[in-house]
Amino acid sequence: MKTLKKEEEEKIKYLISKYKLDVEDRRLTSFYKKIYLFNYLRNRNVKLQEIADFFNLQHSSVINGIRQYRSIMQMNDNNVKKQKALYYIFLIASEIDLDNDEVFKDPLNRLIFKAIQYKSCSDAMHILKIILKERTNIDVYAIKNII
Repeated sequence: MKTLKKEEEEKIKYLISKYKLDVEDRRLTSFYKKIYLFNYLRNRNVKLQEIADFFNLQHSSVINGIRQYRSIMQMNDNNVKKQKALYYIFLIASEIDLDNDEVFKDPLNRLIFKAIQYKSCSDAMHILKIILKERTNIDVYAIKNII
């Protein structure tokens, strides 16, 4: 059975404390972050009761949260609820920043989100050039004097 590494456990505890996810809060921002972490921990074979203990909840709340997370992830990509959920999930997933995290499986997702998060024009341009190359095989880095 997989368990969390000490550094992962400390990171999770830090995020729970930072966002006050261990207290009752009905705001969607907290909800999406919480259910993402439920799923993240469960995918690492952490027992339901242990997850519940992190958040001061009952294990049934964790089960319900994981079901809701999976339901949201199965929605159509154009669904507004899914888009909103993904934004808040990206926020907390970027802080975990682990290579094997499902949200950032695609390194392009990580780059795009970081560019949006830090509002960096140079990163955005870099990402657009990568996307263009992947979709068209045009390497804009190889072309001189391109705007």
